[in-house]
Amino acid sequence: AQALDPDDLLVMGFTIDWAARSGKLDTAITMQQRLAVRDPLSFVQRSNLGTYLFAAGRLEDALGELRAAQELSRDTPDVGLQIAQILALRGRHEEAMTVIEGLPAGTLRDLGLALLYRAPGMLEAADQALERLTAQPDDTREAIRIAEVFAARGMDEAALTRLQALRASLEGDQEAARPMMREFHQELILSHLLKPLHADPRWVALMAGLP
Repeated sequence: AQALDPDDLLVMGFTIDWAARSGKLDTAITMQQRLAVRDPLSFVQRSNLGTYLFAAGRLEDALGELRAAQELSRDTPDVGLQIAQILALRGRHEEAMTVIEGLPAGTLRDLGLALLYRAPGMLEAADQALERLTAQPDDTREAIRIAEVFAARGMDEAALTRLQALRASLEGDQEAARPMMREFHQELILSHLLKPLHADPRWVALMAGLP
């Protein structure tokens, strides 16, 4: 299909998704850039490009695309969280705090606050945010996001333990296992914050056999 019409939107979408899930981020980014150029006012295309750039560690490029996406659609707290994460990783704490204050109160704001542990005078507030996050039940995506916070803060053991527990719980639900495991796999592949875990042998075991 790609040979017959390489610009077909549906084919490109499937190819980008496959490339991203396979860890071929350069391919995903190149193709997603083509889609963004074709439809520069599309929130989906710009935010997806920002996500892939973030996953590839191209933080400044990702920041530009995510901010452009946010301009196209203001009610996008997930994009706001990604922007806050990048700013926190870059040590731009005041800018990150401004973005975090605009996130909905609760889990999303705490996910941002917990990353500001290195900001002057913010350690206690960041620790309290992390305590609130770990005290509540979470779904698949929230569990991964909390593991990201652990990994970003150098708490590799806590991050891996949480991800191992999540994989075990997903495997125990036979009816929903495959689609949920696919989501689990893709979230892990695309997480820049979890990269510190990649050198741990337990990461290899965690990823083994995922669809």
